[in-house]
Amino acid sequence: MERLGHMIQNAVDNGLWLPFRFIRNGTPLSHLFFADDLILYAKADLSQAEAIANILSDFGPMFCYLRDPDVALSRFTFADVSNVDGNWDISRLAALFDNLTIVYILSVKCPNLDDGADRCMWRWTPKHNFEFKSAYTTLSESLWSPKQTIWPVIWHLQVPQQIRHMSSEPSCPVCHYPHETALHALRDCDAAREIWLQILPAALIRPFFDCNLQQWISCNLSATMVYPLSALPWKLVFVSLAWQIWKRRNDLIFQDSAPISDMAVINRNLVWAKHYSEGATA
Repeated sequence: MERLGHMIQNAVDNGLWLPFRFIRNGTPLSHLFFADDLILYAKADLSQAEAIANILSDFGPMFCYLRDPDVALSRFTFADVSNVDGNWDISRLAALFDNLTIVYILSVKCPNLDDGADRCMWRWTPKHNFEFKSAYTTLSESLWSPKQTIWPVIWHLQVPQQIRHMSSEPSCPVCHYPHETALHALRDCDAAREIWLQILPAALIRPFFDCNLQQWISCNLSATMVYPLSALPWKLVFVSLAWQIWKRRNDLIFQDSAPISDMAVINRNLVWAKHYSEGATA
């Protein structure tokens, strides 16, 4: 943003950008920068709009990908980075952008005057014109089906009854919390939470329980720390214990078996984690 400020000030000094005054003989304002926003001030006419557009074009959106930040992109056209065959000129692109950006640019067809003007097209009609009927049909077919064949297939499987049983009951069958989710079953259910609290270091308890499912899984699987009581990688202890908690829950619900103790779950978890840790280093 500092560079944009210099660009605006240079335009003001050269008379290209006419700043705004709130009162006669007041302080002229051309811009205000905030932490995550900005306000631009100029005289309300077409020439000033063009001046602002030119500066913003030079500044971005490709500015952060340029090899040389002093290059003014507004002075370039597609003809400057394409060859006579109508394809991208890689050597010219390489002089402007880094390699990763060039890969993305090459994945897009180089514009060609023979392609005609851009226009909107509706893919679900033969002539690519939008029709309400086609929109309704498309939404109906993709979002709703009155007869889904998967349910009879599941019902007629030759498997034990409990495998075929699928409950629509939204509450947790263990602690009876009204809305069970995957995160609730693995972490927030009273039965699961008691197990986690027995192995978590005190400093990790609050962040461990204060994130959503994606953050919870991602942070714990990318952790590099070692579980202090066993010298095992925490990510192995974490994923193994999550599985043991899930298995104990399912045994209780589907097998009607008596729940094993928290300590038994933890000990079984450490045995599993040690086994896979030794297998990974063998």
